[in-house]
Parts: sequence; C-alpha cells; structure tokens
Amino acid sequence: MKQIGHAVLVRHSASRGTAVRGLEIDVSSASRGELALSYVLEGNLDGLRIPLAEIARRSDRLWEHTCFEVFLMVNDGPEYVEFNFAPSCEWAMYQFSRLRERAAKQEGPPTPPSIEIVRERDRFELRAQIDVAALLRPAAGARVRLGLSAIVEEVSGDYSFWALRHPAAKPDFHNSESFVLELEGSLV
Repeated sequence: MKQIGHAVLVRHSASRGTAVRGLEIDVSSASRGELALSYVLEGNLDGLRIPLAEIARRSDRLWEHTCFEVFLMVNDGPEYVEFNFAPSCEWAMYQFSRLRERAAKQEGPPTPPSIEIVRERDRFELRAQIDVAALLRPAAGARVRLGLSAIVEEVSGDYSFWALRHPAAKPDFHNSESFVLELEGSLV
C-alpha cells in the first residue's frame, strides 16, 4: 500500500462537543483505483456515542450520528461522490451532478467498501477501503480532489464537526472549497 496523503482535520467553531482532542486521516492507494482511508480519533471515548461494530451494510442518514466522510471530485467537477462510514460498519455512497443535487442515476460502488474498527482506551480508528476509479472515471492526468470530514456525536447530545478546511460560518462538507487534498494520477 502506498501512502499518498496525511491530513489533520480542523474542528469547526460551531462545534459544541469537547471530548475529541484530535482527528487525523491517512490516505493510501491500496491498488489501482482503490483508496484506503484510516481515520484516527483521539479523545475521551467514554464521552462519545460510538456504536459497536456490526456486519458491514449499506445504510442512509449516517451523518446524523458519528460518521466519517470522504468527498471525491475530478478536477473542478461539478460532479462528485460522497462516502459515509459509521463505527457500526454501516456505509453510504451518494453521487451528485452538482452541489447537493443527487445524480438522477445512483450507481453502487463496484464492490462494497470494507470497513475495519480498532478501539483502544483513548483512540478510535476506522479503516475503510473503497474502489473509486470506476465511479469517478478520471482521465489520465486528471486531479482527484478529496474533502475529508467527520461528525462526532457525544453522549451529551453535543456534536463536533471536523474537516480539512471550513470555508463557511456553518459546517458544510459539500462545499468544494474544502476539497483540498489533491491526488494527481494516483487513481488512474
């Protein structure tokens, strides 16, 4: 596996949750057209609402609870793809024709994502591997832009919002200005 990026996520100022000390992500190329993402959260895990891992399955509305996300856009879009991964091993994938407008035809990923959970005393790691080349169909030399983010729910009901960059006053992970990690030629 070839590491192609490391990112430290930034907490949005609208966050009320305080149990998370930090969140980092490693992005690797698992094979041609596949990405491996490792989200590492450090903090008071007892203060977080993290469901137990189950059998991986597709689900919806994962962003309403603790959820790790990746947005992928070829060049400057406007089309993009969103993947959500929950600690329960549930996952979701959405395709958009432009900002927040779901594409008329929603294809599934060529293979479902694989998700693995590692939980330690003050550290939680979610590893996901996704096959994205067939979904994005990047041409040779195309830039693939990633937006990496997380929503973390606390036992108190408070949330914290994390991303590479927060270009707006409210958390908005769909804003392409936050898709700042670029992979040039890594997927093709």
